[in-house]
Amino acid sequence: MLYDNNDLNALRERSTAAISDALDTITRRQQTISPSISLLYGQRIFGPAITIMVAATAEKAFHKVCMQTLDECEEGSVIVLAGDPDPITAAFTTTEIAIASKRRLGGLLTDCAVRTPAVSAPDAVGVAGAGRSPASGFGRIKTMALCPSSTCGGVTISQGDIIVGDHLGVVVIPTKLVHEIAVIAHRYEQRIADMERDIDVSGSLRGATDRHWKIVEAEAEGDGQ
Repeated sequence: MLYDNNDLNALRERSTAAISDALDTITRRQQTISPSISLLYGQRIFGPAITIMVAATAEKAFHKVCMQTLDECEEGSVIVLAGDPDPITAAFTTTEIAIASKRRLGGLLTDCAVRTPAVSAPDAVGVAGAGRSPASGFGRIKTMALCPSSTCGGVTISQGDIIVGDHLGVVVIPTKLVHEIAVIAHRYEQRIADMERDIDVSGSLRGATDRHWKIVEAEAEGDGQ
């Protein structure tokens, strides 16, 4: 891994918006998953990705790869089911969500639908998908295998990338950028806080922007070189 627990702890405190801005500064791509995929359960998704390929099937079989991964993966992991998007069929149901919550996973993410109630338990795992649906994936989709990477909502996700999501949306931090994003996202949040205090005193958005935005932007761009 190209990051450590200190980087993860620093990122865990950052907002999804600040992380998206930091990614845009470094890569000129915000790494934001399509808004068609949103948080449907829980409060937040955060953790390293485990990517599993999904394919359409008529086989009447359980998702063995997903089931094994749910039982064996490390606490804090985010399981990503993607590859053959189906906004009608549910890739995750209340059963998978219950075990993921019990095992304290970092979240569940899919470009398929999710079969879950709208109300979240206080300690529920975060789950993001293409929408809620009553349609079971049994006999319609199949988890094929763990894979090095997959595409979900227009963004390529590799094993170990950090997934961060809340009610604003979901972003993907490539492994090699985790430390840098943690530093710059913190700087963005400091800048916003400084601007809000300045506006409270001066009453001027333009003045606060001139005093705080340009300097921090220049520093952030320097970090990305």
